[in-house]
Amino acid sequence: MDTPNNVEQILKGALALSPEERGTLAARLIESLDGPKKEDGATQEEIDAAWAIEAEKRMREIDEGKVEPILAVTKLWPDYVQDTSNGSAPPSTITLPNGTKL
Repeated sequence: MDTPNNVEQILKGALALSPEERGTLAARLIESLDGPKKEDGATQEEIDAAWAIEAEKRMREIDEGKVEPILAVTKLWPDYVQDTSNGSAPPSTITLPNGTKL
């Protein structure tokens, strides 16, 4: 069991490490709080890499004209988005039911 004295000794030793070693130690300690693997066995690094690939794919599809981007708010809160089908400009801000301005 860690006593305050043990924690202080560990901290003192950790602070004596190089910045790179402290970074590695910090990452490992944080990882130990959440566990190294997610439910499906993927690490956070693997999940982040997969999302980066997906984001690049989606941007490429937009750039190539395969899909047309839409504001998420138009799907999430359609009642709060002005109809622009008549050529009118969309509002510069949208106020959600909770008062949040977008």
